[in-house]
Amino acid sequence: MRLIYGVLTGVILAMVFWHNYKESKDFFHPLCFFAILQFLRYVPTMISGDVDTAVVITEDGVFLFMIMEIISVACVCLGFRLKIKIGPDKKASDVIGLYNSHLLLFGIVFFSIGVLTRLIFIVQKGGIQYILSNIVHKVDLVTGSGYLLTFGNFMTYGICFILSYLAQRKQSRHPLLIIAPFLAIDIFLFAFMSDRTAVMRSLMMIFMVYHYQCKRFTLRSLLKPQFMVGIACVVLFIVAMPLLRTKEGFDAYGSLSALLSDAVLEVGNLFYWFSYAGRDIFIYQNYNWNNYWFGTNIINFLCAIIPASIWSGKPPVDEGYYLSNAIAGYEISPPSNNYIYKSSYPFSNQGIMYTNFGLVGLIVGSILLGIVYRYAFDNLKSSRYNVVLIIIMQVILYNFSFTSHDMVNVLSLCGYLLIPLFIFGGYRFRNHVVRTKCENES
Repeated sequence: MRLIYGVLTGVILAMVFWHNYKESKDFFHPLCFFAILQFLRYVPTMISGDVDTAVVITEDGVFLFMIMEIISVACVCLGFRLKIKIGPDKKASDVIGLYNSHLLLFGIVFFSIGVLTRLIFIVQKGGIQYILSNIVHKVDLVTGSGYLLTFGNFMTYGICFILSYLAQRKQSRHPLLIIAPFLAIDIFLFAFMSDRTAVMRSLMMIFMVYHYQCKRFTLRSLLKPQFMVGIACVVLFIVAMPLLRTKEGFDAYGSLSALLSDAVLEVGNLFYWFSYAGRDIFIYQNYNWNNYWFGTNIINFLCAIIPASIWSGKPPVDEGYYLSNAIAGYEISPPSNNYIYKSSYPFSNQGIMYTNFGLVGLIVGSILLGIVYRYAFDNLKSSRYNVVLIIIMQVILYNFSFTSHDMVNVLSLCGYLLIPLFIFGGYRFRNHVVRTKCENES
């Protein structure tokens, strides 16, 4: 029966993808991307997973999850289709658009800032060799360096600006070759920290900018042999990264071929890296009226801005600590910081909403997620696929949920991007207004 439940869920997600792809001809339509992400996160584990994130996958658990997933997907689609008018701020749109003539400058500046902050991080932690030798202790390495790591994302933003500049000027038939050296530096400075999420986000962001500003990808083009080879190389690279996060690290592999050989064997486990099935099944089976959070995790979100150095008892921004402890048998809830198991199992959107308010939370949270997707996508289209809004759209598609952890990530990723642009754009906007006023008076 598990096979039937998994296949049925997969078929429903495939129908959501195909319907919206036929309608939009856009591979990155929010509901298309949502359907793909949900498929990767759940269907393989539903069909063949025995244990996922320390949770035993049973037939009853898979059936319960299937029901909840169908409800969630239907509500996301409903939220996306609701015609709720949330008009964009015209002035804000004007300000964003005023940097377009300086895309190359912004690209170089943002990329340089990203590289500089990464190099500062490397020096602070004792150099590349020390980091590689202690990569198994990654959590300890990155502790206290959140701002530096966040500014490292400026490398990707800079590459997107440069790619947009090349696309608008049409100065090259192969813009990807021009940005390749920048991309290589970007990926290396993320990859040696074994940060798969950052590498995936960088590649996807650049891919989206190319898709909307250079050449649209279709399903037919994605199935071409050269593209499939590229995907295979990316998958092997992503799989190989965590293999180096062992006590032996690089010393365990005498050659690149040995590393690639192990990577090929690990490809099947890639779905378990994406999987949220085990933790969602655990939530649906173990949370009820007696232990719902009822929104108390909002305290963790509001406290996120306070440095831990100032407040030693600060609750964790990442609610995943509570989930990992619950799965391990320790019942704690926000805003407590008295967790025993010092590891995190991040929540899905439906998981965090169900943990707070049960089925009502699942329904309302899924509808709100659909509304967020629709608002971001409508603004993207109305801007004629402005590079800044492409970046924000990618961050929302890949990172957004109603967890404190994801909301802080989205706000920081977008905020660090928008603040300098608004400062610059606002300065130019004021000058434009003053200049226009003077011309009218004269």
